[in-house]
Amino acid sequence: MSRRVALGLLVFALVVTGCAGLRRLGARPAEYAAYREVRTAETVEERLTAAHAYLNRYPGGVWTEELGRWYRAEEARYWAESYDSLPRLRAYLAALPQGLHHGEVARRVRELELAREYAREREQRFELRAREIAAELDAAQRGRQILLVEVTRFIQLLAGIRTWGAPTSELDSTFLHHWRILRPMARCVGGRCAKTLSLDYAVPEAGALSSRQAIFDVVVELERGRVARAVLTGPELWNRVAEAVSLRPVAPDDPLARLEAVAVALTVAENALERVLPAARCATAATSPTVLVRTCDGVRVTMIAAPVNTEEDRVVVEPVVSEDKAADSGPGAEAGIIAPPW
Repeated sequence: MSRRVALGLLVFALVVTGCAGLRRLGARPAEYAAYREVRTAETVEERLTAAHAYLNRYPGGVWTEELGRWYRAEEARYWAESYDSLPRLRAYLAALPQGLHHGEVARRVRELELAREYAREREQRFELRAREIAAELDAAQRGRQILLVEVTRFIQLLAGIRTWGAPTSELDSTFLHHWRILRPMARCVGGRCAKTLSLDYAVPEAGALSSRQAIFDVVVELERGRVARAVLTGPELWNRVAEAVSLRPVAPDDPLARLEAVAVALTVAENALERVLPAARCATAATSPTVLVRTCDGVRVTMIAAPVNTEEDRVVVEPVVSEDKAADSGPGAEAGIIAPPW
């Protein structure tokens, strides 16, 4: 083959392979390898990294103009599309430590990191507050339950007293345990022995929990050192009981709310007394301010709703003595008290 034919074939091959082939022939192997890394990169980040490396290494290279146009356009597009994506922005910083928008990307990364930290802290604060609210609700519920349990318990225990005219040591052991042993213990001054309970609770009011305190005394009154009468008494006690049941605040200066509170407390008292002094056998007509009377088994229980705020709501338990027993008690016996059996 003549030199002229061979040259013709070479020209033909160059035409077929195009300009890229021509440039490849004119490039050094290392430069082509760097260019090829751009063309074969699998991800945008890898391609940007390879293009940036090529442009820095071969500022006047065969593919500098082509890659320069692509790199500037693609880098700007990547920055714009990654503006709100922290992973993509971090990928930019890792791939292009000297990228055209490196400073802006770094600042944006910090902004998003701060926003994420703030959101995480806000979520943690929200979760903490949610737990606090749950704990407050649980505590409020426990407080209301304790109030109802204690009021119900002592109404039953007082209504169950049958050792009239005997020393307090003769009272029922369950009553003595709750009244004299459990704190706060009952204390005696003169002829009055009282256990004072102060119970905290809360009710929903105006979108928040409103703190309340129920204070009442469990009293055993003595005559000559012997049990003569028992009283459960406390300021606005029926309001407190009604709040614990209905979860609604009772304003002390609202007559209608007071009537509704007394009605709710009356139901609580009736339920407490039913096991000891059932209504079917013991119910008696009541006259205001007394709202409930149970009389049988030698005992009378009256529930009184205080007509004014200066007085206290109370349950009074006292013995009832028949005329025959009163006559048999003999001279010197105290009126209304059964003589001790000795």
